[in-house]
Amino acid sequence: MTATTLTRLTAVQVEELDPYALMAVLGKRGIHPGGREATEALLRRGDFRPEHVVLDVGCGVGTTAVAVARRFGSRVTAVDIAPLMLERTRTTVRAAGQDDRVRVERGDITALPYADGSFDRVLAEAVTMFVDRPRAARELVRVCRSGGRVLATEFL
Repeated sequence: MTATTLTRLTAVQVEELDPYALMAVLGKRGIHPGGREATEALLRRGDFRPEHVVLDVGCGVGTTAVAVARRFGSRVTAVDIAPLMLERTRTTVRAAGQDDRVRVERGDITALPYADGSFDRVLAEAVTMFVDRPRAARELVRVCRSGGRVLATEFL
């Protein structure tokens, strides 16, 4: 789809676009508010430790999950709802040699398949804009242990 095609889409057609397709139509190659600087800020605030169990929700291609595993030694579960992103994450994890620290699973941020308090740190970068935000926020907090941290960046 070209920019010219965008002017020909109806509001209903735009609403029905997959979020990744919509961003591509708008000319965006990546969906990451603040880029690497925003991720680095999250990682600094996270105070990650080797003993932490971390959830990266909406993991995209797995860059942040791999960074957490590699830099801090934490165990990470990388979750995304999109099959394409899961496959790309698996490739990223294998290429980084982090198969022993990063597990890749399908998951929906609005209905995470984990027990309450399962994770020490929960990350969500550029994912709540695609879903019911209050519901997603409740899920992120629900799966984070008491005293843990939920860390997120988002478009507003």
